[in-house]
Amino acid sequence: MSQNDVSRRTFATMSGGILATLGLAACSTRSPSRTGNASLFVDDFAGPAGPYDHSKWGEWSTATYNDTAAYGSVRPGDRSRLDGAGHLSIPATPTRGTSVSTKDHFTFRYGIATARIKIPPQSGYWPAFWILNGPADGSSAVLVGEIDVIEAYTQYKDGYLAGAHNYVNGIDRGPRAGPSYGTRRDIRGMWHDYAARIEPHKITFLFDGVEFFSFGPDDHGLAGQPWAWGPDARNWLLLTNAVGNSSQGMEPPAANSVLLVDRVEVRSLPV
Repeated sequence: MSQNDVSRRTFATMSGGILATLGLAACSTRSPSRTGNASLFVDDFAGPAGPYDHSKWGEWSTATYNDTAAYGSVRPGDRSRLDGAGHLSIPATPTRGTSVSTKDHFTFRYGIATARIKIPPQSGYWPAFWILNGPADGSSAVLVGEIDVIEAYTQYKDGYLAGAHNYVNGIDRGPRAGPSYGTRRDIRGMWHDYAARIEPHKITFLFDGVEFFSFGPDDHGLAGQPWAWGPDARNWLLLTNAVGNSSQGMEPPAANSVLLVDRVEVRSLPV
């Protein structure tokens, strides 16, 4: 999820309205040993139906951040709830999206952030698991990093977007986009693990434990630019069920949707 309309539109890699895909066998690497050492943050959303753990998460909207939080029709209101079956339920309607974040509760520098989520099957939505490291109050900063672990456009069934944005004085200096990742199966309505590993000079994306894309400070237009994920960065997590729009090639949604989250964890890097 990008912080400005232009980068959101350019981030989508489409041809004739169909997401470009990358073959799993051609570009992926399984790394079962790289699971991290210590758990820095975990929420499995256990408990009875009702409010989620507000010591870990809070509403993310224009009421708690700046005006960019309104993109995707995210509206103020703490509507996310535990469903009583071990999941966080993040609702959206055709006119109103919902988002939560850890910005006031948990941040980290390096590690492996993983979310097990079920993308809603209803067409026209824009669910995401993503990471920001700008000021928690939404005030301006010289350098802000954004990692989109998954951006799904639910009109398209067999892929999603993963990548990052490196903002210098509010301008996206690259890498404007990672790949459109072709899973070659419909991810909507199915549980999958989406992860990003943040290291001092490298960011790697994983789908169900399989690496499929990585980049460093000299890749994808970043050479000569400040690196937004350095030792002073404090990254925080976001889960969003946003409303899609025509700039993404999507028709307006016709039904309500729910993004379900089974577990979120951040683990330290392996030594």
